[in-house]
Amino acid sequence: MAKKKRFSTRRSRASLAVVCIVIIAVVAFFVYRSVSSDDTATVTYTTGTVQKMTLTSSISGTGNIDLPNTASVNPSISGTVQDLAVKLGDTVKKGQTLFILHNPQLDIAVATAQNAYDTAVLAVDQAKTSLISAKTSQANTYRSTAAVVSGQQATAAVTQATLAVSAAETAVKSAEIALQDAEDNAAARTVTATMDGVITTLSIEDGDELSGGSAANSAPVVITDPSQYEATVTIAETDISSVKVGQRATLSFDALTDLTLTGKVTRVDTVGTNSSGVVSYSAVITPDVMNDSVKSGMTTTANIITETAADVLAVPSTAVKGTTGSQYVQILQNGVPAEVTVETGLVGESYTEITSGLTEGESIIVSSTTTSKSGTTSTTTGRSGAGIMQGAGGFIQGGGAGGGNFGPPPGQ
Repeated sequence: MAKKKRFSTRRSRASLAVVCIVIIAVVAFFVYRSVSSDDTATVTYTTGTVQKMTLTSSISGTGNIDLPNTASVNPSISGTVQDLAVKLGDTVKKGQTLFILHNPQLDIAVATAQNAYDTAVLAVDQAKTSLISAKTSQANTYRSTAAVVSGQQATAAVTQATLAVSAAETAVKSAEIALQDAEDNAAARTVTATMDGVITTLSIEDGDELSGGSAANSAPVVITDPSQYEATVTIAETDISSVKVGQRATLSFDALTDLTLTGKVTRVDTVGTNSSGVVSYSAVITPDVMNDSVKSGMTTTANIITETAADVLAVPSTAVKGTTGSQYVQILQNGVPAEVTVETGLVGESYTEITSGLTEGESIIVSSTTTSKSGTTSTTTGRSGAGIMQGAGGFIQGGGAGGGNFGPPPGQ
């Protein structure tokens, strides 16, 4: 009986221990929940003041660099290529010899034209001699007592001789033109560069036969000026109506991250391209200054400035809340946010124009940050802009209700 009693005592002690553990766990849970419920969130505000600045709105487009200044070298005469003096990629100067066309028939044509010209010149001399003779005969006839008929015949002879001289002189002019053409054709056997640039197409070699006057798209030599380029970018159909020739733009490059070029719109296509139901248009940007680092085919992004608002009131776009037609910003009143209805104008890259509702120098809430005691944070902002901002701008993080001001503009 004693052994059975000791066994019962041990079981009671074990049960008591389990109950204690459960009680401790329950107490710990409620203590933890109580502590967690006391994790009050802290809200801090980034504030700034309403300032005057210049805002610009822009439209973006992506495309590539093109080289528009090219010349197709197409000989006007036929012949066999010889003495090819250039290769693909060579830099050439205007007037530099590229190759020579061998064509003996051109020499024969020059000789024939020269002979015709000489014959015409001789004919003029002969006609002038005949005219002199006719005039002399006419004079002798009038000094004599010959019949009137003889005088009339002498006059007619002078007239005919005069016409013969005119005809001979006309023939000389025609022969001279023919000779010049023959000489020009012969000179065209030496093919030269028509502009400064680089050989970007070369489809011939010595011994090839060329037929004069071939189509431009089959030109044996093409010269391109790599120092003059332009950007052709694609603009969405929803934006193209805002893009005009003469608008200012900036160009940035994927391959040249430190380079930005300024320029202007020089062409806007009026016919769009449909790709899988999406219509887009091309616009051409010509840089103000060329940079040797930019190469043909490089990917570029253009920001075209479509609208500018100078000396206007503006706030960071993150401060503007609401929807179009019902917008507001927040201010701090005794440390509590309060809404102020505003009307907006131009939306820039980071700032929005305020046309009514605020005055210069007023303090507004740019964003709010909520931080819990557990370390979790969340930031609330309004909308963001789309464009380029010039002039004053920037803001700094503030703490609590007294949060910070706009800082100086970037780069100033």
